[in-house]
Amino acid sequence: MDFFYLYLSGLIVGGIAVAASLFGGDGDGLGEGLQSLAVLRLRLFFFFAFFFGLAGMLGSLLMGPGAALFTALGSGVVCAFLGDWILSRLSISTADSSLGGADLIGLEAEVTVPIAVGSTGKISATVQGRTIELLARQASAQGPLNPGDRVLVIEIDDGVAIVDPS
Repeated sequence: MDFFYLYLSGLIVGGIAVAASLFGGDGDGLGEGLQSLAVLRLRLFFFFAFFFGLAGMLGSLLMGPGAALFTALGSGVVCAFLGDWILSRLSISTADSSLGGADLIGLEAEVTVPIAVGSTGKISATVQGRTIELLARQASAQGPLNPGDRVLVIEIDDGVAIVDPS
C-alpha cells in the first residue's frame, strides 16, 4: 500500500497555503468566530497537510509504508497545532508607541509660554525622540516661570502637567 500521491498532494496543497499564511494571509477564514474550537480553524488543516506530506515523503524513503504513515500522521498533528499556536501568538503581539502620563513624570522640560501663579502656560520637551508641548501649571506658588526656564514634571492632572522649577 503506497501513499506517495497522498503525501505529494498534502505537501503541495499544504505548502502553498502555509506559504500564503506566512506571507500575509491568515489562513483562518472558516474558524472566524469559533476561536475556542481550534479544530475548525482552516490554518490547522493546511499545517497538517503540509507536514503530513513532508513527513510521509521523507518517511517513505527511509522506512516501511506502515511506519511512514504513522510518522506522517503524528508529525502532521503535532506540527499543525504547534504552527497554529505560534502564528496565533505572533498575531496578538502589538507595539504601542503612544505616550502615557507615566512616561512624562520626572521629565525635564522648557517653558515656552509663561506660567503665572495660578494660571496655565506651556512647556516643551523631548520624549522618545519626539518633541511634545503640554499645557502646564505650577505645583507651588513661587513666582512666574518665564520662557526658557527649566522645569520638572511632577504630575499629570487631566492632561495638564504640574511642574516645579528644576
